[in-house]
Amino acid sequence: MTIREYMALLDDIKQCQSSLEIVERDLKQMQAKVVDLGAQYKKLIEQKNASMESVRSSIIAEEETKIQAPIRSKISYTADEKRSREARYNSERSELLNKDFTKKFADSYIVVKHCNEVMEMCSKDFSDILSDSSDHYVDLDLSDVMISDEVLLQLANKVSELAHEDEVELCLPAINRLFGRIFLPQRERSGDRKSSLSLAWLVLKSACVIGLFAMIPIVIVAPYTFGVIGSIKGQAKNAIAMSDSLLPLAYLRRMTELRKEYLDNLCKTEKQQEIDALDAEFDSDIKKLNDTLHDLEIKESQVHSQVLSNITDEDINARVNQQYFGKVKDAAAMREQAKNQNAALLNKKQELDTRLRNLRVQQAAAKKELENELIDLNHVGEDKTLLRSFFLGFDESGRIISLDYEGDTSLIMYSGADSSVVSPFVRMMIIQYFTNMLVNNLKIDIVDFENGGTEYDVFKQGNLNNVVSISTTDKEESSLIEELHADMRMRSSRISVCADNIDDYNRIMMERDSLTMEYRIVIFQAFSDSLCSNQKFLQLCRQGARNGIIMFLFVNISSMPKLDSSKKGSSAGNDVKRWRDLIYAIPKQFFNFNSESGEVSALGTLYKTESLAELDKYISGV
Repeated sequence: MTIREYMALLDDIKQCQSSLEIVERDLKQMQAKVVDLGAQYKKLIEQKNASMESVRSSIIAEEETKIQAPIRSKISYTADEKRSREARYNSERSELLNKDFTKKFADSYIVVKHCNEVMEMCSKDFSDILSDSSDHYVDLDLSDVMISDEVLLQLANKVSELAHEDEVELCLPAINRLFGRIFLPQRERSGDRKSSLSLAWLVLKSACVIGLFAMIPIVIVAPYTFGVIGSIKGQAKNAIAMSDSLLPLAYLRRMTELRKEYLDNLCKTEKQQEIDALDAEFDSDIKKLNDTLHDLEIKESQVHSQVLSNITDEDINARVNQQYFGKVKDAAAMREQAKNQNAALLNKKQELDTRLRNLRVQQAAAKKELENELIDLNHVGEDKTLLRSFFLGFDESGRIISLDYEGDTSLIMYSGADSSVVSPFVRMMIIQYFTNMLVNNLKIDIVDFENGGTEYDVFKQGNLNNVVSISTTDKEESSLIEELHADMRMRSSRISVCADNIDDYNRIMMERDSLTMEYRIVIFQAFSDSLCSNQKFLQLCRQGARNGIIMFLFVNISSMPKLDSSKKGSSAGNDVKRWRDLIYAIPKQFFNFNSESGEVSALGTLYKTESLAELDKYISGV
């Protein structure tokens, strides 16, 4: 089992866990949906059962509306027609009351008008004659005058003749002669004076009787009367002058009054007859409309009982089923679909649970296998490239914790309480170098003043004896620094011929199938205080990595100087300066301990970048 294979297994576990979380989330939502859809379906059934009465009312209302609509339309139409008829009746009756019926008998009223004009004119002339010689004329009191039937017949015939022939002007001389016989001055009259005056009175009286009461049509009498009066009006003065006779104004006035009274009564009678006819027609029409309205209202009142008798429970059930069929069907289908989806999610969850359990079993076996491989020195690596990441263990989730140093000088800081885990950590680093890289492509130097290198005796056996060297004294440390510095200069001259760093150089050599340059790993676990002020050492920190000399410095944070304002002198400045120079010599981007959790179980608590940044700030401020 390789680390790559183990990481792929972890990716499968992570993906399986992620899928399982999604399925569990979807399953939870689906279960809630199933419950909700079940509640909706139950509620819909309850609504369906409870809607029977409302559906009954709805059906009744619909049927009543369907039947009542035409009835109400007819009622409205009849009521409108009744109102229209009443309005028309009122308008016609008002118009009839204000109607002038005199226009119908206009000719007769014109005759009366002319008679009035003649009377005014003759009254004036007669007054002039009387004022001239009142006793020259006879008294006009004709109450005892008699007239013969012959004269009366002659006058009647003349009137009839004039009425039919409309030749009033041609007959004026005869009329004048007729009136001359009746109205004669006293000096020319014989003994039949009274007879002549009586004749005049009778002629006028007969004319009134003949014209007004002898059943002569108004249409015929009117033109005749108009002609006679017109002639009288035109010839009044001539008649008086020619015959010196007098017109009996009192009788003429009476004749006019009687004629007007007759015409007025005739107009009233005509108007009343038309009003009576209008009233009778209106009463008949209103009665028919009221009867129609009454019949329609009876029909409307009977609609409800008619509808109730026609509606059955089957109709109501059919309507309810029709109304809720689609909703119930859709709700049932949705509920069934949700149940199926829920079952599918349950199956998928079970499959993922089983797969995850299997992956967990594989992970446990892989962890054991991987740990065994990493600590088994019998397993020899074959890689010529530098190992840039150390396996430090597993976190709680099973993921690998690693130290990624990118092949540059690294400063690893720890607290004093964790000093006992530094040696196991270094041993793990060395083992992983050997199990991943070719032995002949690797050289490891360890500086350990504290333990004397006894922790690493295991690496001084067999073919590893010449690979690992340990320095435990100041002299050995100084000798190692000198050797490393000289080796760095030699390496730099070789590498610069064809490359910028050892990685590019070894790649070119492998392409040419030539010998590669070995990597030197230098681990300073416990070292002298003067090391940090050694300029060659600091130069190695700055330039050694690109020439294949990789250094690790383990520093106990509790041994670092503290700023104390009460402490003065050159010793305090020197203590701080050595650490400042060291930190500045090592690239700051490598201060970070690269791991996902930030803590490594092999070393306990390691200081994170923030702690190193505080340290840098502390040293920079000195």
